[in-house]
Amino acid sequence: MSFKLLRLLLRIGKLLALTPSYSEINFPSRNKSGKKYGLLMVAFLTFAQAISIVYRLPIYVKMSPMRLTTEFFVDCTLYLISISTIVVFQSKKDLLKTLVDDLKTVKNFGNVKDNRYGHFISVNIFFWCYQLHTTYVGLGALGLEFLKQYAIEYILLYNELIVNFIFFILLKMLLSRYKTLTTRLQNRLDLLEETEVPNNFTNPYEIKKDFCRLKEAVDVINAIFGWPFLFTTAYASFQTLVYLQGIIVYKKMTFNATLYLFVVIFWQYTCVLVNIFLCDDVTKEGRKCLDKSYTFAKYVFVETKSKQMQMFLVTLRDNLPQFSAARFFRINRTTICSFFKVILTFVIVMVQFQVAK
Repeated sequence: MSFKLLRLLLRIGKLLALTPSYSEINFPSRNKSGKKYGLLMVAFLTFAQAISIVYRLPIYVKMSPMRLTTEFFVDCTLYLISISTIVVFQSKKDLLKTLVDDLKTVKNFGNVKDNRYGHFISVNIFFWCYQLHTTYVGLGALGLEFLKQYAIEYILLYNELIVNFIFFILLKMLLSRYKTLTTRLQNRLDLLEETEVPNNFTNPYEIKKDFCRLKEAVDVINAIFGWPFLFTTAYASFQTLVYLQGIIVYKKMTFNATLYLFVVIFWQYTCVLVNIFLCDDVTKEGRKCLDKSYTFAKYVFVETKSKQMQMFLVTLRDNLPQFSAARFFRINRTTICSFFKVILTFVIVMVQFQVAK
């Protein structure tokens, strides 16, 4: 993924007050009004969310305590995705410049740059199609009351989309650079094996330096996207629980309504799962770099070069990439199992309550 798509996403993020623009990252002096605009957007989202909740109060009072609790967490987590993103990006602008500089410095040799916007366009088309369908169904059922109750969610959900896609692009850029480092290490190994000369080891200083830069980029991504990702996963989980509860409680739902609920669940979990798998791939690629580096050891016998080799291996081992959601949990494939366990447990509880009634 190239920086062109990242520039576009940051421009959209700037319009939504989520992120600074790409030029403001490189030239912070241009972002004088950023904080005011961010505070204004926080105030607007808070006011609009409060108004929508007021309009939804007649619906909330009719809900069971369990359904009301899950709805409360759905509303809170969706709102907090946008708020946390605005706050984090405004408070950690210097880290953004560090991230961009690291990604620019570590070159992406040997990997094809994807300058197309196909992913972003297709995701937007899918998003707005299902939002239009939601609007059509909602207006048919509630009339203009639907817009009073849920209009703010169009902005909040699109904010979530932009945040997730920026995270996705940065992870793709990181992954391609780790793969480049692995390829460079493999090329050195091939050269050593071809020459068959013992101790033909030169300290791969540039590789070590690039590996440390990428680890710094991973740490910055954790600092910036930790809270938004935490709220995104929480929102997807609570939203799934709400819809599953609707399917279990309202057994006479039409096929179209049931299909729509599963489409929404699919959309929410696709946004989360894709980024989880990418985080896992980046972590795995970092370990692959370390494994390739250990292979160098058999070519090193001279004491001075052996010390260089040990320092190189220690540096890589201490700078392996790890992703976390605001340090609450690590982001890898095991995260998926944990969330599905929670959802399954809650579904079992819901079924038991329904049977008891």
